[in-house]
Amino acid sequence: MGAKGVIFMVMLNLQIPTPSRWFLQVDGNLNEILIDHAHYEKKAAGAAMNLLFAYVDSTKISRAMAEIVNEELEHFQMVLDLLAHRGIQFRKLSPSHYGPRLHSIVF
Repeated sequence: MGAKGVIFMVMLNLQIPTPSRWFLQVDGNLNEILIDHAHYEKKAAGAAMNLLFAYVDSTKISRAMAEIVNEELEHFQMVLDLLAHRGIQFRKLSPSHYGPRLHSIVF
């Protein structure tokens, strides 16, 4: 593993040894990975918000979901700030072919 691999290990807080091939793929697609990460943070906040509306009769669940919504939106803003700092425009990404392929295998 080269110096970039060590930097990625530390930056991403990876807990297990990771193949160098993975680091090369990340390095070659970092902009898209960061944009994708922002979308997932936004999606996580939205899912928690949907649960907040679905379980309106439970104060315990409502409080937990509100906390998650706030946390995920904070993460979303952090990734947006990182994108801006790196000069990367947040944008819509084309869907991956992974989901439909997995669905065809499972169902």
